Amino acid sequence: MTRRINTLRAETERADSATPPQSPLLDGLTPREREVAVQVSRGRTNRQIARELGLSHKTVETHLSRIFNKFEVSSRAAVAARVGHDASSD
Repeated sequence: MTRRINTLRAETERADSATPPQSPLLDGLTPREREVAVQVSRGRTNRQIARELGLSHKTVETHLSRIFNKFEVSSRAAVAARVGHDASSD
């Protein structure tokens, strides 16, 4: 039973770290900004994103600030809505 749980947990982690979706909206972002935006759309905090992507918390904040500017939004919810909406159109 424990082995099955560990296998499922590993599969989930691989799916979460999969390559972000390609789309016209995300094309304006750098690859790292794209990864951060997708993680934001999955409800991750800046600290979780930093840990998952091997970045500092400050670097995540910098990427997020640039994403806000490029998307012309001022909230994580707006980023998530844009990424979620655009990914669903693929």
